Amino acid sequence: MLKKNKGITMIVLVMTILLLIILTGVSVNTGYSVVKDIKIGRIISDMSLVKAKTETIYEQWQFSGNDADLVGQEVTIDFLSAEEIELIEQNAGNSDFTTWKWYQWDVSTLQTQGLDPTLLSGEEYFYVNYEHSEILYSKGTSYKKGTKYYSMTGLNDLYQNS
Repeated sequence: MLKKNKGITMIVLVMTILLLIILTGVSVNTGYSVVKDIKIGRIISDMSLVKAKTETIYEQWQFSGNDADLVGQEVTIDFLSAEEIELIEQNAGNSDFTTWKWYQWDVSTLQTQGLDPTLLSGEEYFYVNYEHSEILYSKGTSYKKGTKYYSMTGLNDLYQNS
C-alpha cells in the first residue's frame, strides 16, 4: 500500500511542476504584451501632445500667413514604408503624400513650445506636417508582425485594431 502512495505522489509532483511551468510561461508572455502596449500608448500620447501644439501653431499661421510662424526646420521624409504612406494618405483623403511639407522638431523645439523635452532623447525627432495634422516619430516602433511604424496614423490604427 505504501508503494502505491509513493507512485501517485511522484506523478502528482511531476504534474504540478509542469502546470507551474505552463503558468509561468503564460504570465511572462502576458506581461510582455502589456509592457509593449504601454510603450505604444506612451508614444501615441507624446505624439498627441505635439499634434495639439502643431494645430495651434497652424491656426495662428492661417491668420498671419507668415511662414516664420511654422516652427521647426523644413525637411524631406524618405524613411517610411509604402504601407505607412498609404495609411497616411488614406487618413488625409488620399492626398499626395510626397508633396507635403515636413518640419523637424527636436528637444529644443519642444522646450520653446512649452512641451516636456523628455518626450525625445538623443537623436530622436518628431516630424510635423501642419496642413494635414500628421506627426511622425523618427525612431519608429515595431508592434507585432515586426512592421515598423513611424506615423501617428499608423500607430493609432495599429493600437486600436490590436
